[in-house]
Amino acid sequence: MQSIDKDLTELVFAGLSGSTALQLAQEVLGRPVALPTAGEGVVDVELPRLEVDERTMLRNVHVRILRYDDQYDIEVNFVPRDAEGGSPEGIMDALHQYAMHLSQRHHVDSYYAGLEPASDEETRYFTGAVRGPY
Repeated sequence: MQSIDKDLTELVFAGLSGSTALQLAQEVLGRPVALPTAGEGVVDVELPRLEVDERTMLRNVHVRILRYDDQYDIEVNFVPRDAEGGSPEGIMDALHQYAMHLSQRHHVDSYYAGLEPASDEETRYFTGAVRGPY
């Protein structure tokens, strides 16, 4: 079994329109960003820190904006051991609350987080508002 503490974790907001992806990415990054062109396919921005709540801060975060034809995904990648704010479980709780807040604010239906690749449903911390199974 993989370790929640040491392995790359990703939070994914999937199947977004261009306008939703742009607004969501700018909120996460805290600054303007350009969406990838069809030729680029991806924009990767490194953040030294990302505060997900008043107690929890992720360090060395990569925010990726991926383009698939006319749809976009936003990925937030980090290693939990680099985070500040408590136990790995507490960090995942804060991440889940953060994701739910962003999804409601930007009307995102599909979001999930887990060990990379988070598309693997067996190693997900949450899918939407539902916790687990990992």
